Amino acid sequence: DDHHANLIDLAPDMIAICTADGEIEILNPAGCALLSVDQETAQKNMLESYTHKDFKALLGDEFEQLIGERRRTPMKMLAEDGREVDVEVAANAYEDDSDTPKIMIVARDVTEKNRRIKEVTDREEFMRTIMDTTVDGLVTINEMGIIETANPAAEAIFGYRPGGLLGENIAKLMPDARGRRQSDASTVLKSLELSADQGGVGREVTGLRKEGSTFPLEVSLSDFVLRDRTHYIAVIRDITERKRVEEELFKSRKLESVSILAGGIAHDFNNLLHMILGNISMAMDIGKSDEVISRLLIEAEKASLRAKDLTH
Repeated sequence: DDHHANLIDLAPDMIAICTADGEIEILNPAGCALLSVDQETAQKNMLESYTHKDFKALLGDEFEQLIGERRRTPMKMLAEDGREVDVEVAANAYEDDSDTPKIMIVARDVTEKNRRIKEVTDREEFMRTIMDTTVDGLVTINEMGIIETANPAAEAIFGYRPGGLLGENIAKLMPDARGRRQSDASTVLKSLELSADQGGVGREVTGLRKEGSTFPLEVSLSDFVLRDRTHYIAVIRDITERKRVEEELFKSRKLESVSILAGGIAHDFNNLLHMILGNISMAMDIGKSDEVISRLLIEAEKASLRAKDLTH
């Protein structure tokens, strides 16, 4: 009747009244806009002609599959101008005043909704890929100090199985001065925040693995606010190898300094020996008539030459 016709015309979703075999008899204005077609043109076509080939099977057997669904069914339709339109479809069978079977198709355009969902999904996938592939440990922490996410690198650094860091207190991963596990996350976070406020690239702390061993760790912390709550992102790096290399370099430089010092001392020592040997040589010429003096001078010369050999 006119009342129902007006409701159909005013509906924001596409409404199509079709015969049991799918011929369009009525297409409301929202449907015409969705399919970029006028009602006169639509009434000459089958609904199948506006349905993507991957979803035409849903229209078979007098729409039996669609009618049997309790929820809206996702499908894709094709507009007259070539656009692909994502829709959610519901179908209902009824008989008109002449007892002729009819199918009412209601389709809601969800193209924009799906686009936004895909954007969010792609962004999450992108962030997940970064988390999973970065060589540094990455963890997110809530304001109570509880770890909310952790990448595989962070789990490996602390010796936890996949997912094992989730729900742990960040303080447990950084022991106190006595090497014991801590429970006060606020103290740990405050200490790391202080380092960040001072412009440091990272704070060197001691890390504590799950099995109890400690190791040198560098942590960079930054905070952000989400839904009026403070969260933290920590970049964690195991610097065991770096510390080993630094220690080796320190030892090498120390040995180099000792070598330079020894070289300087040897040079000065040789200069003194040359003076001593020269004086002994002159003394031997002067005292060669005195056998005792000559013997003593010869022994002094031999000792000086032996001392000279020590610096070569």
